[in-house]
Amino acid sequence: MLPQVKPVVAIVIISGVAFGGESGFLVGAVSMLVSNLMFGQGPWTPWQMFAAGIIGFIGGILFKKGLLGRTRTSLCIYGFIATMVIYGGLMNLYSALTSHSAFNLNMLITFLCSGLPDGYCSRSFDCYISVFRSRTNA
Repeated sequence: MLPQVKPVVAIVIISGVAFGGESGFLVGAVSMLVSNLMFGQGPWTPWQMFAAGIIGFIGGILFKKGLLGRTRTSLCIYGFIATMVIYGGLMNLYSALTSHSAFNLNMLITFLCSGLPDGYCSRSFDCYISVFRSRTNA
């Protein structure tokens, strides 16, 4: 299974494009709430609701401004970027904030790297470690 793939995001984006950003936000937030009613609630639910809502809201705003078309290709590209950056970024931030008592940048970067596909994760994490070590050893 691919990391960060959320099929419901397609419905959220389409509703944002078709009905506007506010409706996209509501569809995203409510769909995550209903999904978690079936699959299990937790402290992550508000974060998922906000992340999916923002994806729908931004999709509606981008379409209204003419920056996002109704073509399948543009919607798929936006969906991929929004899921990886917005949803993945917010959920990884939540994980980093709630997993340990002491939050730091290294922990956040580790969680952000864990959301990337396998080939990218090791290369980007190795790059980060080398830059971080060069700054601390200098």
